[in-house]
Amino acid sequence: MDIGCSVMLLLLAVVDEGLAAAFAGVPAHNFAHFRELLGIPSEVTPVGVIPVGHPAQDRLSPSLKRGRKATTDFIHHEGW
Repeated sequence: MDIGCSVMLLLLAVVDEGLAAAFAGVPAHNFAHFRELLGIPSEVTPVGVIPVGHPAQDRLSPSLKRGRKATTDFIHHEGW
């Protein structure tokens, strides 16, 4: 099983338990920070983290008051 399948199975298991999770990639320039923050040994190279926890309450985005753009504003066929 590759890592992608393992991550998906973990995320599904978390959701089945009523929790929330997401994969967050680690930028190469932040490896040292993540190692220190999470206590990751120097021989391990982090490529991402999966934070798990209780989901925040949903709230509507204020941008919804603007309404939706017409699809012709952002979908272009065979040219701009």
